[in-house]
Amino acid sequence: MIAFDTVTKTYDGNKAIAGVSFEIQKGEMAFLTGPSGSGKTTLLRLVYREEVADQGRIVVAGWDLNKLDSTSIPFLRRNVGVVFQDFKLLPDRTVRDNVELTLRIQGIADDEARERVTSTLRLVGLRHKTDAYPPHLSGGEQQRVVIARAIIGNPAVLLADEPTGNLDPDTAKGIMDVFRTVHSRGGTILIATHDPNLYEHSGCRIFRLQEGKLLA
Repeated sequence: MIAFDTVTKTYDGNKAIAGVSFEIQKGEMAFLTGPSGSGKTTLLRLVYREEVADQGRIVVAGWDLNKLDSTSIPFLRRNVGVVFQDFKLLPDRTVRDNVELTLRIQGIADDEARERVTSTLRLVGLRHKTDAYPPHLSGGEQQRVVIARAIIGNPAVLLADEPTGNLDPDTAKGIMDVFRTVHSRGGTILIATHDPNLYEHSGCRIFRLQEGKLLA
């Protein structure tokens, strides 16, 4: 589902990603870890084509990113849901509006969109916050909105960049429970985190980055 073959990405002469190779299978949940500056966010950006590799080959959900032209990028991103570290919610739109935005872009009919928003918010435990605005939500609730927005389009791949970075341990556990639920439904998930509490004893594969190199 995600495959990197000797991928390198360089900024100003420094290798943010250096010859990285790995594969994540369909339906697998895996973790990407390493200290700040190790290349985790850059690797995720390469997956959803926010950045372009300088060398190597990347395949995501059947898309060969080396052969992807600019007109095809929106179609790739319909298959890749992203949970951003800084949320990127629209503060002047309700929870429903923020989550529904993905479906509007895809041209989903109003009736179907409403049903999918309701069921997705129920999945993440926010059905009662449908008409609330992001500034009135806690950090954990905002993160759940971001997850709902990322998964409502039924993407083939879900990426999460430090999804519990600013949350207390109990709230972080609740967020991970949501990811496990998505995974149990067949989702392919890659979570970037520096927090060992998230991946220790998870039973999932762990990819460790150090200075852009994959250690294990």
